[in-house]
Amino acid sequence: MTKSRSKNLFAILFALSACEFSSPDLPLCGNGVIEQGEICDDGEKNSDNWGSAPRCNSSCSAIAPHCGDGILDSETEYCEHGELNDACYACNDDCSFCAEGSEYIESMVSIGGYSLYIACAGLGTPTTIMEAGLNNNHIDWFNIWPSVAQHTRVCIYDRAGTGQSENGPAPRTSEMIAEDLHALLQVANVSPPYLLVGHSLGGMHIRIYARMYPDQVYGMVLVDPTHEDIKSQLEEEMSPDDWTILQSVPPDNTENVDIEACYAQARASRHFGSRPLSVLTATGIPTYCPGDLNCVSSEGMATLIRVKTEKHAELAEMSTNNRHVLLDDSRHFVQTDRPDAIIKETLDVLNAARNGNDL
Repeated sequence: MTKSRSKNLFAILFALSACEFSSPDLPLCGNGVIEQGEICDDGEKNSDNWGSAPRCNSSCSAIAPHCGDGILDSETEYCEHGELNDACYACNDDCSFCAEGSEYIESMVSIGGYSLYIACAGLGTPTTIMEAGLNNNHIDWFNIWPSVAQHTRVCIYDRAGTGQSENGPAPRTSEMIAEDLHALLQVANVSPPYLLVGHSLGGMHIRIYARMYPDQVYGMVLVDPTHEDIKSQLEEEMSPDDWTILQSVPPDNTENVDIEACYAQARASRHFGSRPLSVLTATGIPTYCPGDLNCVSSEGMATLIRVKTEKHAELAEMSTNNRHVLLDDSRHFVQTDRPDAIIKETLDVLNAARNGNDL
């Protein structure tokens, strides 16, 4: 996805004018004023106003109607349930208001030799940091972060070599990724404490961050996380045929991550004290047919889900204040199948971290 496309997505998610306009005679698109159903091409607006509509710094473009008849305001409004449609990345439902004074930022931040992309919205602490899975980027959280930002500060970002961020030293490990994130948050003035949310291999990265910077992390949500020892157990318990099929197509690794090194680092990151920790396990059974040839048997997939569930239960036990949630209607990409579950667990962990409650 190009940067301009991402800008437009953010403009719709977090930018521009109020849900409804009262002035009936606004100038047409291109005359420097945001009308109902229009967005600024660069996603930015200046401080001048004409009637009730802020002006674009540049030209504006027409888009499909969304959020009823209005558009989202970067300082006060989000989608009611954080849901987007497929036509224009706009709300499926009505607008709602968040905390007054919420600040939205989006920038490229140099951390020494290369720059990383970051966007933040909302108010409150702990600040929630969302970490995508292997090769993925901030877009993974578009169904999640607007709803969480109604309750606290939220930041999404792209690791080096993903999304809009520049390449960094390679091959990469979880410790390198944690160091990058730490530097990014410092330079971007995103202060701790943090609540970390990580999907898939991103769950491993945030575990390493919590081990390296324990005083900064007040809670954690692991979304169908990768476990460092699952492969060896699956090899023991799956039939040779199923194991061969499962391993026949190696994971896409355009991010150039040394996964075995990440596994070794994660084995030293299995303690989270009494801080709130939620682990979500997707138990919906997909069909795995690499190359549209042979498929892993139903027995093999059942074994995979069972072993994954067991390993996730072990991860939950890293904290004495934990919850393990099974999602039988979700496959691995929970952000798509059950965004509501991620939102709920994130807010529950947030409240537990704030109030010292048990999950």
